Amino acid sequence: PKISHRVIGWLEGPTVQQLIKNGQGKRAGELAASWFQRVSSLSVKLGPPLGSAQMLDRARHWVAGMAAADAALGTAATALAARLERTQPKDSAPRLVHGTLYARHILDLGDGPGVIDWQRFGQGPLELDAGIFLTTTWRIGLRNKAPAGEPARAEKAFRAGTEGLLDERALGWHRATMLLRLACKLTQRLDEDDCSDRAHTLLSEAERLVKTTR
Repeated sequence: PKISHRVIGWLEGPTVQQLIKNGQGKRAGELAASWFQRVSSLSVKLGPPLGSAQMLDRARHWVAGMAAADAALGTAATALAARLERTQPKDSAPRLVHGTLYARHILDLGDGPGVIDWQRFGQGPLELDAGIFLTTTWRIGLRNKAPAGEPARAEKAFRAGTEGLLDERALGWHRATMLLRLACKLTQRLDEDDCSDRAHTLLSEAERLVKTTR
């Protein structure tokens, strides 16, 4: 695997997001898994702390923004944040984490994955990046922007390739936190017809994840 900065215009190969949309979910999941296997063995000590405590702190800001934008969403987000605080996992050994590892940030370079946009990297648990990746993969299916079943195939391949590497409870917690973040982003576009419904869907999925992984 190769680490790259914002050079997507210089690199050949589709992103993992594009692979899923093009019906190659298995390949997408395998690429992402190979990145996590590699980064788990790196001894890079650069970057600030970025774990569950920092994510909880950010979550409070997201909730405040949602409450200011929409009362109903604010109520749901507040309840979710309280549950996240009660179920905060103990962080695993700190590793190099990307911090915003969306599906569009992993590229297929042919002989392995390339990872771009490292502005928010830090030291934290692998479950943080894995939660972000799986959430953005799931969202591709939610938006119906991929052939049926491809996001699920990507997740299945990713989980097979990272078996034994990630803590399931912490992974579910970080997925829920990422869903809260994405819901907060939607409150900036509530004038669009379906943004409120989509935000509620994200928060409901986050609640489900926290309940099933506690």
